[in-house]
Amino acid sequence: MTQAYKDALLAAVRRRPRSFGLPFSLWTLQRLVDYLAEQTGIRVSDETVRRAAEARGYCAQPAPNIRSAVRTRIMR
Repeated sequence: MTQAYKDALLAAVRRRPRSFGLPFSLWTLQRLVDYLAEQTGIRVSDETVRRAAEARGYCAQPAPNIRSAVRTRIMR
């Protein structure tokens, strides 16, 4: 992972995806991996991005399972 990639990672996580013109409001590890691959030409695993982000003081949190929440609402 190059210093330029690390800089791009920090620049991304410090802003909302929509500020880059992306069609979503929150970063996921996979979205970061895809975005950074487009921006830098370097593709790494989501685990590599997670560790790099955590080394810089950012942490990934598990997202709630939205499909089951929606399914629960529909079934009620």
